[in-house]
Amino acid sequence: MAKRCNEKRVMAEAVKWGTRGDFYKNMFAKNPAGRSGTADEVANVAERLMSPAEAFITGSTILIDGGATASYYYGPLKPQ
Repeated sequence: MAKRCNEKRVMAEAVKWGTRGDFYKNMFAKNPAGRSGTADEVANVAERLMSPAEAFITGSTILIDGGATASYYYGPLKPQ
């Protein structure tokens, strides 16, 4: 039952997100990577962090956004 309620909520919100298409197209175009990321790219970071070579990394936040956050604060995506 809870899963169905969540599906309904996501469906209702998707209509609102659909109107934001131009925002996301602009974000991806001005993103330093020039595109959105893929699930495989996120999985690669997770795989690396879980490897024995990275055992000393703890309590860190890793942004996997192609530079979009930095661009929002300091680059062409910065609000006027």
